[in-house]
Amino acid sequence: MVCRMTKLKRSAVLPYAADDVYRIVNDVARYPEFLPWCVSAVVLAAEPAAMEARLTVAAKGFKESFTTRNLLEPGRAIRLDLVDGPFSHFKGEWRFSEFGGGGGCRVELDLNFAFKGARRLLSRAVARSVGTMANAVMDAFCHRAHDQLGASCGSK
Repeated sequence: MVCRMTKLKRSAVLPYAADDVYRIVNDVARYPEFLPWCVSAVVLAAEPAAMEARLTVAAKGFKESFTTRNLLEPGRAIRLDLVDGPFSHFKGEWRFSEFGGGGGCRVELDLNFAFKGARRLLSRAVARSVGTMANAVMDAFCHRAHDQLGASCGSK
């Protein structure tokens, strides 16, 4: 059974340097401290241009773990590819771009995923709340940047 592809797209304009926001997003081991639904985050391997990490998320009676290989372009992008997990397809990308002479940056998150056939009920539940989830994820990173770097931010 093929499950429907779910697409998440969110962006935020932050009053911080792209390098600083990139470091917060790339600090995967700290995700459980601030990211909704993330109960565990383990960096399995790290090198200058790539990282492999396993996240465990839990909400409303389900708990799933998945592993991604993250290709790193410091200060510019993080590309996520599925290694293992409940998805038949999972790709994502964080993009960071400076604007205003270094006075801030735009952060964009794109995720495309589909659950494996046996998890189609989970896929339907996710599809119903995809907008709320995307907002919560971007807001969590925005608030983390505020906590770590100061000032305020806005997402859309």
